Amino acid sequence: MNYFRRLFYIVSVPRIGVVLSVLLLSACAGTAKKTIADKQLNLQIELQNRFDQALEHQTKGEYEQAKVIYQSLLSQNSALISPSLNLGIIAVKQTQKDEAKKYFDAVLSIDPKQNTALTYLALLAREAGKFDQAESYLRQILEVEPNNLNAIRNLGILLDLYRGRLAEALVLYEKYQSLQVEPDPQLKDWIFDTRNRLKAVQ
Repeated sequence: MNYFRRLFYIVSVPRIGVVLSVLLLSACAGTAKKTIADKQLNLQIELQNRFDQALEHQTKGEYEQAKVIYQSLLSQNSALISPSLNLGIIAVKQTQKDEAKKYFDAVLSIDPKQNTALTYLALLAREAGKFDQAESYLRQILEVEPNNLNAIRNLGILLDLYRGRLAEALVLYEKYQSLQVEPDPQLKDWIFDTRNRLKAVQ
């Protein structure tokens, strides 16, 4: 899964043309609108370029350089999702779990259904032994995307290994396998093992 989600799209700028129904507008007003539109486009291009630079640093493992750029983008606009998301991912890689949670929570405050943030929060909750919370995050993803393979697999693992709910885990493993173009050999083993363990406890 690609966790580097871009926010800065280069949007098309509405054409400022002369329309018969608005001929009364002065040429000066039309020029002013075009100037504003051009400035907005140039700003988005600048933001995209800076984001691309940060992403390149992040991909190379140059986390400190990436963090500086992401944080500068957030200081310019705190409502941007991608910088917060990638700062959270970097924090996970640097084992700064509290810092990571802060960034992922910031993402959810803007987009409560952002599944990458929910996935990472589920992982952090699971590692902290907060299994109810981890399950909740994963189920939030599946409410929006019932066939999200990552969430199906992670929820199956959580229910199987951490919650002992084998029957529910088996349903998820089988669903995951059914959505594959070619069967996943690892899931095939998990399904076989889970069925055997279920028989043993029945």
